[in-house]
Amino acid sequence: MLQQHPSMDGREQNKAPLKEEIDALRVTLSREERLLQVISSEIETVTLEHAKASHALSLAQAALDAAWRFITIPNQPLSEIKAHIHEWAKRSAPRIVSLILWNVGRESWSKDPALPTSLDGLRYALSSLKDRIGRIEVHFQRSTPAPAVQIFSAVMSEPRHKLSNLSEIWLEYTSIIPESLSAHSSLIPDRTFQLHRLKNLHTLTLRNLFWNTPSGLKSLRVLKIESIFMETDVNSFRHLLANSKELEEVEFLTLASTAHPIIPPGGIVDYPRLKKLSVCPRWLATVHEDLSQVLTLPALRTLRLIACQVAPFSSREADAVSRFIADVAPTVEELYFNLRGELFHTQILNTRAAITRLELVNTEVPIEIIERLTNPISEGNSASMGGASLGSPTSTISMGSNASRRWVLPHLEEIRFEDCDLPPEIERALAQLVEVRAEVTPYLRGNANAKLGRVSVRRNSMTAWQYPVVWT
Repeated sequence: MLQQHPSMDGREQNKAPLKEEIDALRVTLSREERLLQVISSEIETVTLEHAKASHALSLAQAALDAAWRFITIPNQPLSEIKAHIHEWAKRSAPRIVSLILWNVGRESWSKDPALPTSLDGLRYALSSLKDRIGRIEVHFQRSTPAPAVQIFSAVMSEPRHKLSNLSEIWLEYTSIIPESLSAHSSLIPDRTFQLHRLKNLHTLTLRNLFWNTPSGLKSLRVLKIESIFMETDVNSFRHLLANSKELEEVEFLTLASTAHPIIPPGGIVDYPRLKKLSVCPRWLATVHEDLSQVLTLPALRTLRLIACQVAPFSSREADAVSRFIADVAPTVEELYFNLRGELFHTQILNTRAAITRLELVNTEVPIEIIERLTNPISEGNSASMGGASLGSPTSTISMGSNASRRWVLPHLEEIRFEDCDLPPEIERALAQLVEVRAEVTPYLRGNANAKLGRVSVRRNSMTAWQYPVVWT
């Protein structure tokens, strides 16, 4: 039998401690790997938390930055407002700010025994912000003393380099009553606000006061006038728009004057950028013939008719609106009506403009409106089938002699009803309207007709009916 060499036993004995050391190192490495994994996981957690904290900090900084951009006068005694504005001016620097002042001239101001001194302090405080004011919004109370009005006129009448950032102004009288209107108007004489100095002013809003001299504001893009207790004519409208060829939106809500104006010579003025016009329907019906002699609106896309008083929307007014669109603004695509609960007249549907969107708000809508939109009419008889009832034989669409038939408002793509007084059968009527206008439109008189793509009924900001249906 062979015997193992003695030297081999020694080598085996020497390997044993080496193997133990290797196993120990493996255990140590495994422990270190697990520790690295734990550390890596903690680093990822800390990184994620840091990212979240950084995002929250950015949001907080943005919110704080936005907050300091709005300076308001609180409901404090006038003598305390100066310090408030000074502090806000210091903390808001160097931001461009919006100055919003509510209840200016409230009753407590008139009872202030140190009114002149307090007003001087207010003017001084506002002066420290002049070069950083981007927007001014002032809501005067009915009892506002004239000196208070003059303070804001002084702030807005500084040399142009002092107000180089001022781009938007909103002036309004609150709590106004018709009998006091003349008194308020006397507080805003023609030259009170020297706004012609403001070369960057692009938005001007006046509420419950009327001001006859904004001409010369060549930088204006948006002009909004609302004074529903005052009567104006086409000359007032023309004067307000004078030299403002850059206007893109005009809102002019006043009552129509009963006197027939004498229109001075001057030719027809073109407003090539004006895309949105809001007026009272009765005012428009009264002055539409005069308007056609003084202006054209080749770029107008949206016409908004907002009632300035509660009164029926007559067929004469509806016809006047149609003629205004045809004579002055044939490019109108969107019609908006807010008749303050009064009846919408079917006559307006006779307009030949390419109306794509019809929106009715706070308006009584008779079923005849839906019927007129549902039933195609003969080319030579725009009133035919207007009285056809839904579901009757006359409301069934005939495939014969299509070449002589067309839809009312053939380009209509969307109808929207918001807080309107609608008939009980409105949902069935709208369903039939959608069926015929959204699906079979193209077979009528060529393919120029648009398909009705959206219809909605909303009440109290909630959707009551809509097409297409959105499942939630």
